[in-house]
Amino acid sequence: MENQEGMSSFTRADLLKGYSDAKEPPPSNLGVNIAHCIKDGHMMKAREKKGNRPAYALTASGEGFVEGRYKKPTGK
Repeated sequence: MENQEGMSSFTRADLLKGYSDAKEPPPSNLGVNIAHCIKDGHMMKAREKKGNRPAYALTASGEGFVEGRYKKPTGK
């Protein structure tokens, strides 16, 4: 979203819109997916909220994960 929409942070609603714009079905439980991404270090909670809702941002390792087409680095 940062590269496509110029957003440095995003909300759950922004993610759902991204799935819709990409013509892809969203995960059945997006909240669980967000929690996994935070746990794995690919996302973090953003400092600011957007519209009084929690916002998130990709971490540097998350950017690499996305750019690598969601493949885990080898050697781990």
